This record gives sequence, C-alpha cells and structure tokens, in this order.
Amino acid sequence: MKVGFFQYAVFQRDVKANLDYLETKLQSTQFDLLVLPELFTSGYAFDHSSDIEPYVENIKHSYTVNRLKEIAQNSKGYITGTIPEIDNNKIYNTAIMVGPEGLIYSFRKIHLTDYEKRIFTPGENIDVYQC
Repeated sequence: MKVGFFQYAVFQRDVKANLDYLETKLQSTQFDLLVLPELFTSGYAFDHSSDIEPYVENIKHSYTVNRLKEIAQNSKGYITGTIPEIDNNKIYNTAIMVGPEGLIYSFRKIHLTDYEKRIFTPGENIDVYQC
C-alpha cells in the first residue's frame, strides 16, 4: 500500500485555493491513501464560530467532497483529512474519506481541545470503518 502524508501551508480561509493547490500538486501522483492536514480547506485559526461559518459545508452537498472525488479518480486512491461540517446548525470538525466513487466515510472529532470547543461541537460516536 502506498500511503502519503501531505503537509503544506494551508491557505487560510480559502477553500477553493486549497483544493486548486492540491489538484495541481497531485495531478501526476499515484497513491492508495493520502492524508491531508486538519481543516485543510479553511485553516485552523478561528476565534469565533462566526469566523468559520463561511467555510462550513453540508457533507451531503460538499464542494470539497466533489473536488476530492475528481482528484481521487485521477490518482486512483483515497484521500482523508478534516473539514468544517455543519449539520442541524452545529459545526463539527469532521474527518472525511473520499475515493474515486465519492464520499466513503465521515467521522466527527470527539475529543476537542479547549480552543476547538469555542467553535466545534464534539461528535458522539466512536466508529471504525471496515474496508
């Protein structure tokens, strides 16, 4: 299995720029699994929930998931990282797994730091995705 960890200086508060950058950097790369930074679409530093609201996504209609699906189809691999998700007016730090077929799995971070608790709601379930 070919696994990659892609650390880069995330473009703060610019979802499209981050996804464009990933697509450019990965266009000729083959991998089985690629791990991206936490909150790779928005950046991590937010003081209030209102600061992150422009970047949250409904996971069922996610621009990020659709773009990652295209990248995964080209690379024939799977991509994981976290994005700010909104569901029922609550914001979560949600890990997603996206493959050539689209969203495979999502998991809401349960154990939040004090800093994260100002913005995110903790997830409720510990799950393991069976491949």
